[in-house]
Amino acid sequence: MLRRCAKRVEAKGAYFSYEVFMTYTAMMLLADALERAKSADRAAVNAALASSAFKDHMMPYGPTHFVNGQNTGAQPLLTQVVGNDIKVVLPPAYREVAPQFPLKS
Repeated sequence: MLRRCAKRVEAKGAYFSYEVFMTYTAMMLLADALERAKSADRAAVNAALASSAFKDHMMPYGPTHFVNGQNTGAQPLLTQVVGNDIKVVLPPAYREVAPQFPLKS
C-alpha cells in the first residue's frame, strides 16, 4: 500500500515525504471512524475512534487501539531515506533495510 500511495503522490509531481505518509495514515483512520460512526457528529466520531481496531494502515504494527486518547497499538519506529524511499530500519522485527551510517546517496 505504501508504494501505491507514493506513486500517486509522485504522479502529481509532489515528493512523498514522511509528512505525506503520516497524513495518508491519519486520513484513512478518520475515514474508517466516519464510516463506522455513520455520522460526522463529533461525539459519534470520537466513540468510533475510541472503539477502533483499524488495521488497514501503512504502519508495520498491529491494529489501532485507543486508551485515554493514546494509540496503544502503535510502537516507535526509526525510518531512513534509502534510495529516495522511506524505509524502516528499527526495530529489527520490522526492518526493511539495515541502517546506513554514514548515509550513502
